[in-house]
Amino acid sequence: MKHDNAIAWRISQLTARLDPALVDALWIIRAASPGYAPAYEQMGIADMLCPAEPSSPLPETPWHSLVRAAPHRRTEAAVDALADIMPGSSLLRNVKGLPPLSAPSEKALGELMEILSGLSPENGTLTRYYPYHDRGTDALSEDYDVPLCVLRLLLSVLDIRPVSRLYDPCYGSGALLQRAAELLPRENSPVLFTQALDPGAYQLCHVHAYLRGVPIAVGEKWANPLSEDLYPDEKFDCILAHPPFNQSGWAGDFQTPYDQRWQFGIPPRANGNYAWLQHIAFHLAPEGHAAVILPNGTLTTRTQAERTIRIGMLETGAVEAVIALPPGIFTSTRVPCCVWLLSGRKVASTLFVDAQKKNLTEDLSEDMLALAGLIHHHRAGLPMKKTVWYAQADFREIQEKDYLLSPNFYTLSSSQGSLHSDLPQLLTMIDSLLPRLAGSSLPPLLAQWKQLSPESHWEQAALSDLYEITGGIVKKKEAFGHGVPMADVTTVIRHPFLPDALPALVEVTPEEMEKYRIRAGDIFLNRSSESVEELACCCVAVSDGDAVFGGYLKRLRPRSENHPDPGYMAAYFRSAIYRREIARVSPVYTTRSNINQKQLSLVSIYYPDRERQRKIGETFLALWQFRQTCSDPVLAEQVETLTALFVQQFLSCPIARCQEDPKS
Repeated sequence: MKHDNAIAWRISQLTARLDPALVDALWIIRAASPGYAPAYEQMGIADMLCPAEPSSPLPETPWHSLVRAAPHRRTEAAVDALADIMPGSSLLRNVKGLPPLSAPSEKALGELMEILSGLSPENGTLTRYYPYHDRGTDALSEDYDVPLCVLRLLLSVLDIRPVSRLYDPCYGSGALLQRAAELLPRENSPVLFTQALDPGAYQLCHVHAYLRGVPIAVGEKWANPLSEDLYPDEKFDCILAHPPFNQSGWAGDFQTPYDQRWQFGIPPRANGNYAWLQHIAFHLAPEGHAAVILPNGTLTTRTQAERTIRIGMLETGAVEAVIALPPGIFTSTRVPCCVWLLSGRKVASTLFVDAQKKNLTEDLSEDMLALAGLIHHHRAGLPMKKTVWYAQADFREIQEKDYLLSPNFYTLSSSQGSLHSDLPQLLTMIDSLLPRLAGSSLPPLLAQWKQLSPESHWEQAALSDLYEITGGIVKKKEAFGHGVPMADVTTVIRHPFLPDALPALVEVTPEEMEKYRIRAGDIFLNRSSESVEELACCCVAVSDGDAVFGGYLKRLRPRSENHPDPGYMAAYFRSAIYRREIARVSPVYTTRSNINQKQLSLVSIYYPDRERQRKIGETFLALWQFRQTCSDPVLAEQVETLTALFVQQFLSCPIARCQEDPKS
């Protein structure tokens, strides 16, 4: 393995000093010369000690002529050899047009030829060392980054047969289509079609096809499929695509309004995701299937043009399934991705799969096999019970969800099974900690819960009915670091109650100070975070302050005097029942977790009578304050565990029971 890495590293160094066209020519000529063997392989030690009778010379190959050429004539020799192998090709024209090599380049070419002479074209070694990873194209496609097991999954659900026509509309580096052809059994080899988006990809396609022995129809030239479709009237049985994400300016000067592919609406010129989806849907045969890898944002984008296209595709039954992939599955991008499975025939329902926590990076893993089975089960028209990671939904249900395709809008909440009642454990823990808490305000507050039973009646209201929701102050970066204290995302995530000292500062005008000033009872919520677990955390202000709140926060200000107790709300916003609500209204998350005003308006708040609210709030605040001042880390950790157990037993669990049986 170390030897292989050393060779690959050296090849990468040498090819960086040469024109890509010349590098491609070398690989083609060597691949066309399987009968060539270097001198040190033609004669071993025994042959030198005991010369045998002269034998017939090895057959002449194109590589022989290249090796024999003088250093300053190697480029000419490559042109002559390539002319016999690929006459009339664009690669031959590119090599002919190369200027004379410099002395360092000639030296690099000689060393690279020595390495290639020792690589065999017959066992795949030559292809393995081909440096296409170092050959970025304008398309910026990372199709070689698709894990093999994910590629196998997609191939298994495309229903590829020996006579199938498999189309990849964006060739990119070429690895996706080439590896797909290699993974399919020989007896199932389909007819391959593609279109290269730029000159580099077009040349790579020809080189790959020759090196791997896989014939591919690539069209008579390179062209962006979205602006110049080389297969305007073709329909394909299977389409496999990993288009460039969020491609801006995809149309160039092309006039999009009159294209027959835009049957569901004209795609926005600023983003090509929905142009690719429509291009693929248009080219799908009536019984065909397509798998398209796209960013998660395509599932919930509210851009009018994209939303219109999504509705049209759903109305015609073109969307067979949506699969949210695990984060980080593609090493080249942090953007969370999904797979759109499209169908050429109208489907009665769409399968939604939230595979974000599934093992999709190991061949034949239980999760991978289960996912493939789900798709085939759904395609057969068989009903499936809704679970925490998959669900079926017809057009009416999708319409009720405002045509949003995030799988977690349709699956069961993953937190639903995590709430269990264990009141005896809480009471035992209270008894064990009361002696150690003597001298604090906690003993009488905790002791009362030994006699109180969990509340059975809970009021329900929309968050937006209880609170006026407004955004925080937005300033240029020069305004931060000095001025008045400001509540920020870190503060909100770490504290259920707003601390007296705020580390962030911002310069504000008197008018801004009045507009964004913090008042007692205000609740601050972070609208964005690195992870979903920290999304929409809330922090309650217990007193007025000469401070403001930042733009990444939302302020919840009570609409009336009858609002829930602030201390109770601090506990509620740290509960599992609230996290369930956030998961219910939030989409599958993009690069950062986000929640907007409309999603917040869908959050339900549950609260008991005023007296029970006060008791929960007082206890929760006292537990929090004790932990902040406790010098015993073991005791502080135990109190933190007690706090979580208290919230679960007297808040989350009884609310969950109320949701399951509203009449109880």
